[in-house]
Amino acid sequence: MKHKISIILLVITFMFILASDLGAYEQPLLLIADRNENMLYFVNAETFALVGRIKTGQQPQIIVVSPDGKTAYVSNHNDHKNTIMLVDLVDLVKIRDITPEPYYKPHDMAITADGKKMFVTCEASRVVVEMSLLTDKVTRAFKTREKLTHMLALSPDEQTIYTANAVNGNVSIIDVATGELKTTIPSGPGCEAIAISPDGSEVWAGNRRGDTITIIDTQTRNVKEKIDCRGYPLRIKFTPDGKRALVTCPAANRVAVFDSKSHEEIATVTTKPVPVGIDITPDGKRAFTANNGEPSITVIDLVTMEPLESFPIGEYPFAVTYVEARGSR
Repeated sequence: MKHKISIILLVITFMFILASDLGAYEQPLLLIADRNENMLYFVNAETFALVGRIKTGQQPQIIVVSPDGKTAYVSNHNDHKNTIMLVDLVDLVKIRDITPEPYYKPHDMAITADGKKMFVTCEASRVVVEMSLLTDKVTRAFKTREKLTHMLALSPDEQTIYTANAVNGNVSIIDVATGELKTTIPSGPGCEAIAISPDGSEVWAGNRRGDTITIIDTQTRNVKEKIDCRGYPLRIKFTPDGKRALVTCPAANRVAVFDSKSHEEIATVTTKPVPVGIDITPDGKRAFTANNGEPSITVIDLVTMEPLESFPIGEYPFAVTYVEARGSR
């Protein structure tokens, strides 16, 4: 009898562990990189409860997620080992580090839709590298010929890369097929933020020291318009439907919301101090900003254009990325 009871208890315990594990796996997550603590936080995107955390390299900057939602890549900007950390989003553990050597200072990243390649800006080497995610090796390097090639945007058809170059305040345009630098377009002082519209028709580049955004026509490769954006525009993110562009403005503690068609600022959302990183849910209903002036994440309702709430996290949250619930293993 005692033996049967022990077996039953063991089965119940196993089922509880399995249910808990599946529950953790199925929840939507916020991935938050903290530059001071060198930490990657995992937060439940619905309850905002801390799920876990793991150590990164020095000064984690950017987080991107594989198309299948199972792997995250974190660039360690000041790591003496020059690394990008791979993270298992099923078990929330580090997989390994990869490196873009012989190129240095990996920063921004973009993964192709098939999950086989990743493009990475390497600031110290003035290049964008193409890395095989099957071999973890650099396969090509595209020269921008610019100091501080910081952020990048990959066109929806994956044929063109646009880079924001902060020192000379311009945007490089690179043909992926040939690796050729097609042209460089003046943008403005401190050009850093960059994003391409979902339909691929426009590139928006934020000029942080000019408080402006330069809008580039991707067909003509000409500047279509330059618009004002108060507060040191640092990151730009389009809503999934392409109708709005959200811009973090850390010097004004706000997110500026623009109509993508008219290019007019239609709303401003107050955040906690110094918002930097931003991401938007795939349904376009919520946005999240990483605020490092008062370490926190602000949750924004994109229907009402109001902050829903903010919750504290870490010491210096810099980047935030939303990951959808992934279903069964």
